[in-house]
Parts: sequence; structure tokens; C-alpha cells
Amino acid sequence: MNIALISCSSKKKNYECKAEEMYSESTLFRYSLKYAKQKFDKIFILSAKYKLLDLNKIIIPYNITLNKMSKNEKDDWYKEVSKQITNQTSIDDIIYILAGKNYYSHLSIPNQIIIITNLPIGKRIKWLKDKTCM
Repeated sequence: MNIALISCSSKKKNYECKAEEMYSESTLFRYSLKYAKQKFDKIFILSAKYKLLDLNKIIIPYNITLNKMSKNEKDDWYKEVSKQITNQTSIDDIIYILAGKNYYSHLSIPNQIIIITNLPIGKRIKWLKDKTCM
């Protein structure tokens, strides 16, 4: 199975809703999600607060970012997300990353990982827009 991991966004809805809807305020998130829905069998969101999220999980707004976490907090986040990915996937699944480096650089999972793009955000949005014709 081909599984996409996309990152959450600082732009969020201001009410409780499905994770897929929560981050839809972000252009990058919308294009990443559209691309992932066209190309992959399953999609998860990497959330600074909720860690590995199913698109349909109901969540509340928050203001937490990996960028402001201490080294220990980030280490704990990576360990927990790695554990969640391992529990939610098969070793034969391929993980495709549609997220910034800070969301995947220290993941420790047995799966093959493919980074879709390492472009800066503006160029990543353009690349995704070109690929999805949104």
C-alpha cells in the first residue's frame, strides 16, 4: 500500500471538526491533500499536537508547532509518531512524505520512505498545483 503523510498547518478552523477540515485554511495543506487523494491509498496527517492523525478524526483547534518544541519534546514526538506509523502500517507499505523536513527528519520506521519534494513552501505549492490542476 502507498501511504501519504502530510503535515498539519498553523492556519486552522476555529471550531471542532474533522482533521481534514481543520487544516483546510492552508493553501499548502489543501494542495497536499488533493495530490495525496489522487495518488495514494491512505493518508495521514502529521500534527504537532495530535501526532499521527486519520483524516476523519475529530479534533479541536490548537496552537502548537514543532518549531517551538524543545529537543526532548521533539524526540518524544518523533518516537511516538514512529510507533504510531509502525502500528498503522505494514512493513511492505511505502510511506510518501508531503511535509517539511522537521516533520520527518527523525522518524524511525521500518518502511521505505520517499520524500515527494524538498522545495520551499511557495515552490512546493506551485509544484502541487501543477500536479493536481486544482
